[in-house]
Amino acid sequence: MALKAPVKLPYSRTAAELPGPLPTLDEIRGASRSELSPRRGAWGDGGMCLIRGIYVVKFGSTVTENEGNALLFVEKHLDISAPRLYAMYRDRPSGPLYLVMEYIQGVHLESLWDSLSGEAKSSIATQLRPMFAQMRSFSPPHDFIGGVCGGSIPDPVFETERPNASINGPFKTAEEVGAALALASQRNWERIGRRWWVSDFFSRHLAAALKDHGVNFTHGDVHMRNILVEKVLAEPSSESAGVEAAEANQRWSYQVRGIVDWESAGWYPAYWEYASAVARFQSGSDWPETVDGIMKPYPLELSMILLVLQDLQFI
Repeated sequence: MALKAPVKLPYSRTAAELPGPLPTLDEIRGASRSELSPRRGAWGDGGMCLIRGIYVVKFGSTVTENEGNALLFVEKHLDISAPRLYAMYRDRPSGPLYLVMEYIQGVHLESLWDSLSGEAKSSIATQLRPMFAQMRSFSPPHDFIGGVCGGSIPDPVFETERPNASINGPFKTAEEVGAALALASQRNWERIGRRWWVSDFFSRHLAAALKDHGVNFTHGDVHMRNILVEKVLAEPSSESAGVEAAEANQRWSYQVRGIVDWESAGWYPAYWEYASAVARFQSGSDWPETVDGIMKPYPLELSMILLVLQDLQFI
């Protein structure tokens, strides 16, 4: 499978493929922002809104074409639930990017996780496991670590104020990724005029510690806020007899309806999905234990990435 070229803007599906007329800019600007987003206040000049109950529009200067292309990739190659991309455009050449996507019914898993039973949590993990196994079954056609359609790694930890391919990528090996993270730490401390032993440690050891890993397609931001679930009524027990017994025996379960927020998706070393998901989690709940049941754990790599993110002040 060759790396796919990014779609040209403006992109839109044909009218026959749409659930209704695309939202107008007036509709988007007049909609209530952030009611669908668990990250209120983080959008700057943009936002996310629901239009006519059928479209979710995500827009702003921080929205990227990588996310739109990731949704197209997932739709074409994977049998998992993610929003369909209906349109992607800018309202002016240097303006913010607009992603018009399918609305998926459900609530963010984060909003109800602490109230779930152990059985419900286990069921959700069981549903997610084959989805991430599918993602991990895809490798790039040649040595490549970077965005869905090529280019730099779309994770914020690899961003720099000015382009720097040694840190931004793309890269060919997991060892180069480790070297990039070490260099990012070094540049960070140089910028504030200090020297720190952790950065020196990274320069000596990080590339070697993170080498020898394959490359997989990766969501890049596996957090409960990016998983949509819906409460559904389970089938009555087969042991129930009669209407009254069936009603008394009703049980609720939770179905995974979709995985959203694909802006960081791309080709990463095999450990990245797990290490990023656990290292960036900041809560006292048992979600990291659940991640262990969703994908293969990489405890040693996690330890290094956790130290990197702390050093770069990402957590």
